[in-house]
Amino acid sequence: MSVGVSQKSNEVLYSAGKNDECWTPDYGVLPILEFIPKGRIVWCPFDSEGSEFVKQISRVTPVVHSHIWEGKDFFSYEPPEWDLIVSNPPFQGKRKFFERALSFGKPFALLMTMAWMNE
Repeated sequence: MSVGVSQKSNEVLYSAGKNDECWTPDYGVLPILEFIPKGRIVWCPFDSEGSEFVKQISRVTPVVHSHIWEGKDFFSYEPPEWDLIVSNPPFQGKRKFFERALSFGKPFALLMTMAWMNE
């Protein structure tokens, strides 16, 4: 499935500071949809129901989501059933998020800059 993505330069979203809550726009999610296996349950562990990850991925396969705002901290919560993780973790402490994702022994895709390797 190939998804066309268009954006205007004034629509690019970014965080201007120490804000860990900067939501990924649809154009950041659409290109990865073709790589998500159909029929597998995707866990979006840093997302609310309104997140583009949840909205876009649920168009192609089942999604469960959780967010620390709901009392579902990624480091202590795990949904009962899921097959892979796809999301964009908070900006700070990315190494911890990567290590936790590895600990499950399941596939995952975390959108993050390479700078986390220096943390």
